[in-house]
Amino acid sequence: MRWKRDDTADALYVYVRDAPIDHTEELSDGTIVDVSGTDDLIGVEILAVSRGWNDEALSKRFALSDYDRDVLRAVTHPPQTLHVGHIADVPQNEETSASGASVILSSTQMMSIGA
Repeated sequence: MRWKRDDTADALYVYVRDAPIDHTEELSDGTIVDVSGTDDLIGVEILAVSRGWNDEALSKRFALSDYDRDVLRAVTHPPQTLHVGHIADVPQNEETSASGASVILSSTQMMSIGA
């Protein structure tokens, strides 16, 4: 998962998967999604991201993996406690341990998830 943030426009675009875009939908105020021809989520654009974002409409419309949901929350509300569904994807060090699902990630670690 990759993302691109435009602080000037106060917008965030999260690339969920690499596939052709069939159409675009507006889910709620400030949340726009790109959808494939097979009705899969391709990307999410969040406008006015600095005011916060609620993923409820997105979660109702699309089945998101725990990992995708956690990364979306991390990039829209960094830094905070992140419940990582796929701990192996997170760089391991003294702050991140494979023994538990809850870890505290630094901004650098959160960015590495999206790289």
